[in-house]
Amino acid sequence: MYTLSNNSSLKGGEYKILSVLGQGGFGITYLAEQVMLERKVALKEFFMKEYCGRDETNHMTIGTDGSRDTVNRFRAKFLKEARNIARLNHPGIVHIFDVFEENGTAYYVMEYAVGGSLAQKLKQTGYFSETLAKRYIIQVAKALDYIHQKRMNHLDVKPGNIMLNENGDAILIDFGLSKQYDAMTGRQTSTTPVGISDGYAPMEQYKPGGVGEFSPETDIYALGATFFKLLTGLTPPSASDVNEDGVPVNELKDKGVSQKAIDVICKAMQGRKKERLKSARTFIDLLEADTPPAPATKQPEVEDNEATLAIVVETPQNGNQHADPAVPNPHDEGIASQTEVEDPDYAEEMAEAEKEFAKAMENQKAWERNEHEQEKKETEQEVKEISTLQLLKNVLAALLAIVLITVIVNGIIESTRSRNEAIYEYTADSAAYEEAAVDTMGWSAEPEEDGPYPEGEY
Repeated sequence: MYTLSNNSSLKGGEYKILSVLGQGGFGITYLAEQVMLERKVALKEFFMKEYCGRDETNHMTIGTDGSRDTVNRFRAKFLKEARNIARLNHPGIVHIFDVFEENGTAYYVMEYAVGGSLAQKLKQTGYFSETLAKRYIIQVAKALDYIHQKRMNHLDVKPGNIMLNENGDAILIDFGLSKQYDAMTGRQTSTTPVGISDGYAPMEQYKPGGVGEFSPETDIYALGATFFKLLTGLTPPSASDVNEDGVPVNELKDKGVSQKAIDVICKAMQGRKKERLKSARTFIDLLEADTPPAPATKQPEVEDNEATLAIVVETPQNGNQHADPAVPNPHDEGIASQTEVEDPDYAEEMAEAEKEFAKAMENQKAWERNEHEQEKKETEQEVKEISTLQLLKNVLAALLAIVLITVIVNGIIESTRSRNEAIYEYTADSAAYEEAAVDTMGWSAEPEEDGPYPEGEY
């Protein structure tokens, strides 16, 4: 088994493992007890299961020397993640209590969110009411606004990374993909690969160097996608589908979501960064506003997979009326869409982004296949271990039966031997007695023909 066993101790007995909370490609999270303080904590262990193993002393082992550099690089990233979170102080961000190295790897200890994740809650309820979803998403937006002020991107906002504390408030966790950016240049201070959560990651996360510069808009897209999930219970479409067809607003309308919330989601999930909301604070302000926001660009609704766009002009006499027929309709055959007219490079840019997206998805599928193969190998190994243990149990049972049978047989043999010896001794004593009687009385052991007594003695 790759995980630490229950009741394992760490840091000289300061922490005791209670159970496994979750496991990913880069680490294992345990429910643990901080013994002296008598409180439950979440304890995360750096463990790349694709490259690492564990010996009988719980020490982490690395499969090959070629993997050592990769493992060491990501362990440094793991420790940096812990230090980055520890410097943050916000009620909507998980708190780090301790960081230490042991068993050839690294650990950090954080607060345990007793309420579980929003992803777990959605499995139970299907989707949330707009009031509850709005409460959670604003709390997450405030946490993002805080880290963005410190020039940090989270880059993995989704329901699975939003936990509920004992008060029922949302807290943002898992900064494993986060990036810190230089305050002067705006460039990233680390070069670790970017992970992708399909449906929540915008197009730039699929492109090499796409998040090389500080960009709150990347987290804003994921925030809007998360809001969509909370309101509908449906995983948002991939970024390429959103670019092609827009946000499926009918799914939101079917759940009775207000137009204000729909507009905020659409503005947050614009395909191009420059067309998205620019900050988490703006996202919050629009949601909390009394009147619905007016989108800068009309977000298309999905109807039979075709986008619809009404062009409106303002006239003093008639108010809002449809545009003059001379104005090109973007849905007329051969006429470019409004965005394409404004930016001739849009089609080329989107085509390039689609290629990068397809490549990234192929890499994601390859990674999933490797994960599946690894899990299959682990399962086969566990089956082998169970079969070996069962065989040993059968062998031990057979040996025990043989020992018991041997003891019983030896007991029978010993009993028979003792009985035979007793009979032999009794027979020998009887024979000796008869011989003595013959010698003393003149009796014969053989009967006389005339009677049992010597002649003349009666």
